[in-house]
Amino acid sequence: MVNKIIFSFFISLIFTFIIFLIIMHIPEITPEGPPTQSEYVKMHKKFSLKDFPINEKKIFIIGSSHTQSLNTTYINSKINSQCQDCKVYNLSIQSDSINKRIDVIDYIISAKPEIVFYGIAESDFTQIDSKLKVSNSILPDVKKIISTEINTEQYFELLKIPTSPKDKTWNLIRQMNKDESIHKKYRPYPDAPFLTVLKSSNQIISDRQIQIQVSNIQGLRILNEPEKNQTFKNLKQIILKFQENDIKILLFLTPYHDYLLNSQSKEYKKTFVSIKEELKKTGVKIYPRETKYNKMPIWHDPSHLTMSDKNLIQSDDFSKIILKELDNYVV
Repeated sequence: MVNKIIFSFFISLIFTFIIFLIIMHIPEITPEGPPTQSEYVKMHKKFSLKDFPINEKKIFIIGSSHTQSLNTTYINSKINSQCQDCKVYNLSIQSDSINKRIDVIDYIISAKPEIVFYGIAESDFTQIDSKLKVSNSILPDVKKIISTEINTEQYFELLKIPTSPKDKTWNLIRQMNKDESIHKKYRPYPDAPFLTVLKSSNQIISDRQIQIQVSNIQGLRILNEPEKNQTFKNLKQIILKFQENDIKILLFLTPYHDYLLNSQSKEYKKTFVSIKEELKKTGVKIYPRETKYNKMPIWHDPSHLTMSDKNLIQSDDFSKIILKELDNYVV
């Protein structure tokens, strides 16, 4: 009797595992990724060849996902009350970088903008730290051995099991319920030609969730000094190109929550200050980071504000900055 129970248990276990493997192998719909390099160049070229109105005074906002929450529909409604010929375009691209933008900067210049606002943050100038931290302890680092020596992920790959079965399962359940909205991207504003986002970008997380996300961020990136920082050199070159073409360019620091800023080391902060000081030597104005957002429930994560209408205050503030810089252009 006991043998029969044990046999039945193992048969059930094997059957359950087989069903699990079958479920994990069901093709999963994944979100659209960032544009390839060729697509990236083509869309900038296409935009530069657009038939803009002759008298239009173009204002470009350039950046990555950190600037995607700047709502051009709202901003233009504010700007047009004082400058009817002015038009703001948000040229943000998710997963964008300064090192990619430098390859298409001539296309942006050829569109002849009046002013360019470039949103930057500390993360734009960082790189992956390939050096492993050395422990002062004489005892072996069990966690390190498991993650680097044993590498449990290889066994997941061998059986084609995803490293996060829970996420995979939930995504498949949504697919079976025909809830594909989490994977579909849409264009949030008509004057943001390069920007496509997921509906989840509208979500707002709690203060506690922000703390948890910051605590889970691992220090895998380093920030090199200006003289050793290629991204800094590329941005400096971009600034000089705009200036040589008599195009006004300004930089602004994109929102970071205080919890994220406070997690940065003194050395990291000092290096970023050095980068900002060196950029100022080009004659470019740098607008400081707005801190009042920290007390507002408008955060999508520690370095992104929500794209929902609850965050129109950011676009309102930015409208005022644009109007201030447009003093010489307003008719």
